[in-house]
Amino acid sequence: MSYAYNAEMFCDDCANAIKAELDTAGYEDIGDTNEYPQYVGSKEADCPQHCADCAEFLANDLTTDGMEYVQDTINDDMEAGCIDSVACKTWGPFYGISYQPSIEAALKILANSIKADDIIVHDALDVLSQALEGVE
Repeated sequence: MSYAYNAEMFCDDCANAIKAELDTAGYEDIGDTNEYPQYVGSKEADCPQHCADCAEFLANDLTTDGMEYVQDTINDDMEAGCIDSVACKTWGPFYGISYQPSIEAALKILANSIKADDIIVHDALDVLSQALEGVE
């Protein structure tokens, strides 16, 4: 679960540490996120949220735009070879989203996996790529 404080999100442990510091300094909880960490739970957002102090994934719900953001980020990371990114390792499994390559990306992956001296296959991929232009 999460807390909002000073326009940032915090995990339970970090929020409790902040609250302890504020309590010691004599601050009161008046229900204002600018003054004191407020529990917000798992509010829906347009992107996955992480604690501002320790970077723990807060497992928040996502809007439709947020789900698209995670899908796009996973696709971009996978196509760039960043398979160990937070999107691929944490967000994807949590939200049930996996890599969905575009036709162009799938052809590039296939072409890169074929030996450079296999000219016939590369030529066939070029023809297939040209035939599929505009299909997506």
